[in-house]
Amino acid sequence: MAAREGVYIPGEDVFLIYAPARKNKSQSAVWAYKVDEDAWYRVNIHSGDEIESLGGSGQNRAMVYDPKHDLVLLVVGSGGDDGKASVYALRYRHERARVASSR
Repeated sequence: MAAREGVYIPGEDVFLIYAPARKNKSQSAVWAYKVDEDAWYRVNIHSGDEIESLGGSGQNRAMVYDPKHDLVLLVVGSGGDDGKASVYALRYRHERARVASSR
């Protein structure tokens, strides 16, 4: 599995990525790699804008981790320089994550 956008969350020992879904590459998915388990999980993310339908790859993507606020910020846009971008914030807790499937 490979993706350009990813962050490591030290307190959870988890690496999160935003990438195309495995079965439908036109949709996106949030994946969590749990380091101590050496396992990947697809995480269900509910949002009013249906983040999963936005596509997991492209130039208008950014994911960063803010350690001061313990937040993952995901910027997803479309339409090039004149398009619309949305910013999503996630405070990830692996034990409370809704895991859709393991790899």
